[in-house]
Amino acid sequence: DSSEYGKLIFNKFFKEIKPDLVILGFGANDAKYVSVPHKFLTARFLRNKRLLTIRHFMEQSELFRVMELALQKLYASAAEKPLYASLNKQTEAVSKKRYRKNLKYMGEKALQDKSKVLLLTLCVGNNYARSAYKTAKKKGYAFLNGQQLLKKAVPLLKEEFIYQEDVREMKESYGSYLNKRSLFYVTSDLCHPNRVGHKIIAEALFSLISYQLRGSNNSSYYLCGECRKCCYLPSNN
Repeated sequence: DSSEYGKLIFNKFFKEIKPDLVILGFGANDAKYVSVPHKFLTARFLRNKRLLTIRHFMEQSELFRVMELALQKLYASAAEKPLYASLNKQTEAVSKKRYRKNLKYMGEKALQDKSKVLLLTLCVGNNYARSAYKTAKKKGYAFLNGQQLLKKAVPLLKEEFIYQEDVREMKESYGSYLNKRSLFYVTSDLCHPNRVGHKIIAEALFSLISYQLRGSNNSSYYLCGECRKCCYLPSNN
């Protein structure tokens, strides 16, 4: 989900897992337009956390379930009041400023515990991708622009220079669609990576992670080796 919800998950599990590497892949759901900004939704969740815990235990009671069913029937015909009636305009789920703040928060917490940090962007607008890149460069995190990486791979896939078997299988099954929209070589819906897209992202991540954790690049990662437009590695790694 968005980086707002990501923070909740991070705070709950980071100390327990104690990872060597943290990959933060947020942005797509931050940039989407919504009626209620996610900061309000997560704030409400935190305020009601204790009530949710009580409700969880109450749900085990047969009496509670009977009462809940009765109330649902009683108010079934009542018009539901909008949760945030004053927020009529569509806005970004998470503003770019808050997006950067959330990435910094999780990244700094990870660095404090000696974890490496890598920011990954996919299906993200250029403004949010640039925000992630600038954050990575400023804070010393590694960065991979997955969408640019996939776009750069399309010409190579078309000519069957890479992943030949996968490409031939795709051409046999989806030839006409590939001719109309070349991004189907690397995505399933013009956004989320397909099997080939995941392989390309995995190869790139393996290269960056190998360098981050071991200080050496022993992968056959071929797309960012020269131009460096898709990825960034801090000089201290």
